[in-house]
Formats: sequence, C-alpha cells, structure tokens
Amino acid sequence: MRITVTGDASRHLPPELADLTLLVSTESGSAAESLERTSTLLHELQADIEQLAAPGADGSRSPLAAHAILPIATRSWRPWTPEGEAEQPRCAASATLRLTFREHRALTDLIARWGGREGIEAQSVTWSLAPSHQREAEAEVLAGAVQDATARARVIAEAAGFAHLTMTEAADAGLLGDAGAPAGSWGAGSWGAEAGAAGRAKMFSAADSGQGVDVTPEDIEVAVRIHARFEAS
Repeated sequence: MRITVTGDASRHLPPELADLTLLVSTESGSAAESLERTSTLLHELQADIEQLAAPGADGSRSPLAAHAILPIATRSWRPWTPEGEAEQPRCAASATLRLTFREHRALTDLIARWGGREGIEAQSVTWSLAPSHQREAEAEVLAGAVQDATARARVIAEAAGFAHLTMTEAADAGLLGDAGAPAGSWGAGSWGAEAGAAGRAKMFSAADSGQGVDVTPEDIEVAVRIHARFEAS
C-alpha cells in the first residue's frame, strides 16, 4: 500500500537582530532648499550612526551590526486647489537609511534621539535571527517535519494492518504532484524568519498612526512543511 502524508514542524525563537528603516525627508518651495535641509539632517544622523557603529573603548563590539544610507532622491510637483487652480510648485528631497541592531536598547535609544525630529521618520522595525542560528533552526525544523511525516504514515500503516514502512519520496510541500500543498503552507525552500505577525514587529508609519513605530521584540517562527510517500507492507 502506498501512503502519502504531510509533515510539519516549527519553532519559535527570540529575535537576535532588529532591522530599522528610517526616512529623512524635507519639503520646500525650492529644490535647493529642500536638498540642503535634507543633507544637513542626514549628515547629523550619519555622524551619530558612525559613532554608534564604532567599537567600544573597552574593545566591546558595536551594538550596530550593519548600516546603509541610500542616495538622496528629489522630486517636484505642482499642487492644485479644490477649485482646480494651480498653486506654487513644491519640492522634496529624501533619503532612506537601514540599520541592523544587535541590542534592543541601542535601537530604542536611537529612535528616542531622532524619532521626534522634524523631517526624520522611523518607518519600520523587522526582527530576525543571526544567519548561523537561523541555519541551525532550519535544519532542526526540517528534521522534525520528516519525523512528523513518518509518524503519520506509521499510524496509517498500522491501522491498515501493515507492519513494515519504507519512505520512497520526500519533497518540499507541493512538489509531489497530486499531493498539492494547501494554501499558505511552507516548504523547505521557504524556511527562515517568516515575515508574518509572529516574525516581525508591527509596522506603523509615524505619519499614518501618529504613534511612531512599535519596537517590541516578537518571536521568530521557523516553520517547514514537507510531503512524503511511503510503501507499507
């Protein structure tokens, strides 16, 4: 008898890294003025970040694992009144910064220092595991999914009166043809810190919510689903 089953496993782990996205943006009636104001803010913020990225005086590692500052982008537009009349042109200059923190305190301190400044917006925080720990968790969860599939198949085989069970095929969810994956299932090819509610902080735009960004750490879910076929005899 041939038996086809799914195997599932997951782990919830505390986050180790926090990725913060900041937006520096100013608006003016003059392209030169908006560019100058954004550049000034960006240079001040960059000086703070470079100080944070430096090792401690005692040789301790920086709480900042990585950071990147994207080039300044500019745009211009002409607003219109509700009556359809053209207003004076407006210009804006903006730059996005991405910072990866090892320490939650350093993250909250930086947001406290800069989050209230006009022209600086903390857009989002996402949580993840260190790459080496993520790989370890993925391997452990995959092994658990294989064990789960084997246990399911064994129950079916024994209930049907068969004593011997041999796995003949195993694959990421959805790759065994007629054993299609249910919607929302994850295969081994999509391991990792899933960017769902359990894997990241809630994202809030300071402009939209008026409350800034939620920096409460949330556990990372590493989940795997496989499909497997067995021969029972």
